[in-house]
Amino acid sequence: MGIRVIACIVVCCLSIFQEEVASQRVYTVNDTTTLQRDMLANYDKKQRPQSQTNLLLEFGLLHITELDIVTQRLFSMGFLLIDWKDDRLQWTPSNYGNITASMFRLSDIWIPPLVLSNAADELKILGDNSDFASSPVYVASTGDVVWMAPASFVAQCTVNIKYYPFDSQSCKLVVSSWLFLEFMIDLGAMSQTINLDIYEEHGEWEVTGTSVTNRTRSISGYQLAAIDFTLELKRKYSYYLLNMLLPVIILATMAPFVFILPVESGEKISFALTILLSLSVVMTIVSDNIPPTSTHICVLSVYLLMTFILCSVQTLVTVLVCRVHELHNKTYIMGTTCKKTVRLLAKLTKYRRRPRGDALSEVKDVHGIKETQVVSQEKIDLPKSKGTAWAENETDKPEDDSIDEHIEYTYEDMVIMSEKFNFYLFTVLTLLTTIICMIILETNGGESVK
Repeated sequence: MGIRVIACIVVCCLSIFQEEVASQRVYTVNDTTTLQRDMLANYDKKQRPQSQTNLLLEFGLLHITELDIVTQRLFSMGFLLIDWKDDRLQWTPSNYGNITASMFRLSDIWIPPLVLSNAADELKILGDNSDFASSPVYVASTGDVVWMAPASFVAQCTVNIKYYPFDSQSCKLVVSSWLFLEFMIDLGAMSQTINLDIYEEHGEWEVTGTSVTNRTRSISGYQLAAIDFTLELKRKYSYYLLNMLLPVIILATMAPFVFILPVESGEKISFALTILLSLSVVMTIVSDNIPPTSTHICVLSVYLLMTFILCSVQTLVTVLVCRVHELHNKTYIMGTTCKKTVRLLAKLTKYRRRPRGDALSEVKDVHGIKETQVVSQEKIDLPKSKGTAWAENETDKPEDDSIDEHIEYTYEDMVIMSEKFNFYLFTVLTLLTTIICMIILETNGGESVK
């Protein structure tokens, strides 16, 4: 009894399976040919499928070719996935070998006229090219049409060079319908982000974020639907740090060392001019890599300009120092103003002149205390005091100001003091300028144009 029941169940299952296989025949080439011939027999590809055609768009980025900040153009390769419904392309699958979808040629059916509104090279309709005429379009039996349109996009991108080369940029690709108003062709987004599934990383720019926004553009009072595909890009600054910023910082730091170089070497002017010319070359390179716009001022250009001004002033001061040294060689005598200036420099630089070569040093032992006396052939009238100026364990010392007033400084002393003062002054100014500019570049480098 049990065997008969099992046999009946098996027979029923086999019969049901045979009927299912019969209903799901594998379609042939003839079925596909017949389907497309019937669908296109009375099809007019010049007419829209409906009074209002709703398009769903998705942008996929393959790779970024280049972001030229001088011409402010973004070169990219990608595809635009477009989905719409065409009721004229509906069929019953059972009549055509259960075919639920088929590939039609792009040139055989109606496609929406879409353009890249912010194109930087030329404005052309997407797919209006003989190279895409034979590309396939996916059509389902329900009338849903899916077209993946590959293209090379060249879009205008307003760049912000304020924090170059630590800058971030925001570039948009604006896709809109051409001539058809919003109530004729409406655009919508499939996703809120750009498709990066097969994106290849760029060597200079990093994609930090993407967004998709629907918008309506008004032209002479007529409303046109559009979609903004936005790319947030951040520059990889390692190359610029090693090949541009560090050389500039090193040059700026080396410039104050011209005041340490002795005048007698004869290379002070050459050293200063070499630094100045090197900065001029770097400024030329930077100016060639940024767009000629006044919307944003590049912080790096301001830093280079300030450094160039400092180096120019250092070169001018070096020339004056060499001229003062020449006055010493010609045994010129200082005037009253020069003497006051030298005494002020002596106080600022803590300068103490060494005894002259014709001075004689003498050490005496008075009551167990060693005294060092300088006996010079040149008499200097110093105020009387208890003990001498170099006495060890001395309680009462003469005031420095009273001594400085009786010291006769020469132009050579003036050169030494001014060199020391200028070295410290320009070193501090250079370091402050460099540190402030680098902090501004690094902390605000993420700012981009919205």
